[in-house]
Amino acid sequence: MPAPYKIFWDYLYHDCNHAGIWHVDFDIAQIYVGKDAPINQEEALCLFNNGKERIIVLNGGSKWLIKPFLTFQYGNLNPKNKVHFSVITMLEKEGIKPLASHLQRAKDKDKDKDKDKDKEQWFLEIWKQYPSSRRHGKEVSKKRFIESVETEEDFIDIKNALNKYLESKDVIGGFIKRGSKWFQEWRDYIDFEEFEPKKNSNSEQGALNDWQPK
Repeated sequence: MPAPYKIFWDYLYHDCNHAGIWHVDFDIAQIYVGKDAPINQEEALCLFNNGKERIIVLNGGSKWLIKPFLTFQYGNLNPKNKVHFSVITMLEKEGIKPLASHLQRAKDKDKDKDKDKDKEQWFLEIWKQYPSSRRHGKEVSKKRFIESVETEEDFIDIKNALNKYLESKDVIGGFIKRGSKWFQEWRDYIDFEEFEPKKNSNSEQGALNDWQPK
């Protein structure tokens, strides 16, 4: 893109209102860009909308909607947020329905919050079962858990994987991974079949207590 229009694009982000609407005034814009770098409306629209619609012309050309501004500034619009609601109202007045990719319904957001709470509880349940001597990196472990456990089926898988790991020769032999490491690799233990037979002597059983789920 020619340099004058790069400067002009930056100007649009600063001069549009909080709904991404710019009141078209090329005389003022030209002063900002510089008199030695001429710009015009037709070429600007051609360049900015090349390959993808970024500018929507409103009210017979007197206003422009800067679509990428909405994503840059707000991400998903939530009607329960006062600022977002104001943006939605302004767009609707201009005959623009907020794009589906920008508008997140409150119900969807509530569902996301409920899902996060479930994951939080799931993680705490699993974390308590991990050998206490190697519960290192709780926050990292939690992050990896949340990223990899999406459904109840995943939660069942990780519980089974942990049970198999706790019965493995490595754990019984005292070679226990740091929690943060195991939560990165837990899927490797879903189909893990190599177990160490459980010991029955009191002394050996006592030594294992720290490694077994409470």
